[in-house]
Amino acid sequence: MISSNFDAHDAGAEQASTNPTVSRSLLLVDDEATLRSALRRFFVRRGWQVAEAEDGEHARVLLLDHQRDGIRFDAVLTDMRMPRLSGIELHGLVANADAQLARRFIFSSGDTGDDDAVEFLARCGCPMIEKPFDLASLLALVERVAAAQQTGAPPS
Repeated sequence: MISSNFDAHDAGAEQASTNPTVSRSLLLVDDEATLRSALRRFFVRRGWQVAEAEDGEHARVLLLDHQRDGIRFDAVLTDMRMPRLSGIELHGLVANADAQLARRFIFSSGDTGDDDAVEFLARCGCPMIEKPFDLASLLALVERVAAAQQTGAPPS
């Protein structure tokens, strides 16, 4: 199920009351509902519009099928391992359709020792944050990726 504080037809819906002029948007993709919910609250309180997807397949629909509805994400935070479609597979599909959007991915994982994952991350150039993560570090990373996509520069 896709959950969001904005829908596919009204990307300007709910925003945090602390900073209503901010229009940054984030897609959270993780099969852990409690983690998605906590992260959604965290980012909404900081002025982000947030959509949630419970796995890579739902994220694919939101990223690729609804893209023509005018929805644009400044950053995509996705778990690497999920049922139906992994974060790695999701990234591959997105990269084939929209290379610029693929550069907005941030991967999260609790398993950073996987050789395939390490090789993939080196190849795609997207940042990764290890679970459990520090929220301040996560926020800084998401903001860097969002800012880089606006300027066209790779995130530092």
